[in-house]
Amino acid sequence: MKVRLAPMVSADLGLPDDVLADVVEQVVGDDAVLRFDDAAEALYSAREWANEAQGRAVLVTGSITLVGDAIALATAQGWKPA
Repeated sequence: MKVRLAPMVSADLGLPDDVLADVVEQVVGDDAVLRFDDAAEALYSAREWANEAQGRAVLVTGSITLVGDAIALATAQGWKPA
């Protein structure tokens, strides 16, 4: 498992991304957390990881705004049918 964290551009909610990353690193370890400048980079990385082996998936959690952004990116990239 790898946790990918990125700041949200479309909303200013919740913990700052650097604080959240620090908390997650304390729970799962430094080597399991990857930090990105934006959600799209994190999603591209997660998708590459998922495609490396059968049975892997990408789960997006957070605000409904983040999930909407992820769905829009997946649709635009052809990862998800429109």
